[in-house]
Amino acid sequence: MSNLNVNWSPADASPAAPQASQQEGDLGYRYADDMPEGSASDAEKQVLITALVNWMRKASWFAGTIGQRLRVVRVDTSCSPDGNQKKKTAEVECEVAVEEDMINAFGTLHGGCSGFLIDVCTTLPLIVLSDEKWAVAGSTLQIKSSSVAVGGRSATARCEIWDKKRQALIASGTNIKMSHTGLALNKL
Repeated sequence: MSNLNVNWSPADASPAAPQASQQEGDLGYRYADDMPEGSASDAEKQVLITALVNWMRKASWFAGTIGQRLRVVRVDTSCSPDGNQKKKTAEVECEVAVEEDMINAFGTLHGGCSGFLIDVCTTLPLIVLSDEKWAVAGSTLQIKSSSVAVGGRSATARCEIWDKKRQALIASGTNIKMSHTGLALNKL
């Protein structure tokens, strides 16, 4: 298991560059004995860790302090059962301890935090398999949301995020809200 400690500044050495010794605040993932477990190659793991480090290097970025505590513990890759190398899949397992900056007024995990974790953690297997770029700074995002179902103790909504200029779908998601109080959501 590896601890993700990304309290390093951009002035620090690149996480992909080999070094003789570990620097203060450095991730240490480049060292074979500290790599996440799993069947992915060390190169695939390094691509993932380098991307995650660069993504979470500043605590001031959105949810940066939470992302910096994220631990990548396992990275697996496999080909389809028929052996087709083009149908490769990746699975990434992460862990993070719930802390004060992750909870809501009820003392439970905040929906925004769970959304952030889902966003980050579902992106990680894609990074292992692809170097494709999504929306970049300067892009205008068009966010389209709609209700799917509301009733009983749950409500479901769907959201799509589009790059407005390219008319390209960047991300989509479904949000299911569960009433933790036992109240029917359609009665609120």
